[in-house]
Amino acid sequence: MLGALALAVLIRAARLLKRQPLTYALGGLGAAIVAILLAKLSGSAEGYFLPGTFTGAATVVVVPLSLAFRWPFVAWNSKRGAASAAARPAPLPPGGHARGDQPALRRASPFQA
Repeated sequence: MLGALALAVLIRAARLLKRQPLTYALGGLGAAIVAILLAKLSGSAEGYFLPGTFTGAATVVVVPLSLAFRWPFVAWNSKRGAASAAARPAPLPPGGHARGDQPALRRASPFQA
């Protein structure tokens, strides 16, 4: 556990020296701290993996819902840091293609009825 914390601090220091954005380094450091605290509170090393288990479970729930509403989670999650909520990509059109009609893709799809 201390190795994970030391590595997170080292990565943060390296990003500081390179004058790179600290967003992901701070997120990783925070996640390592939360995981260590959960392991200490639970009294076993398995508690360290609880945050990853919870985020994985949340992804399993959120991604199919986002696809059902034709607003893929990957599309708006990847733009989150660079764009405001108002600039999110629009939902996919009924055909499911962002760039208009693509008949070659439709013919190749084994799932089309």
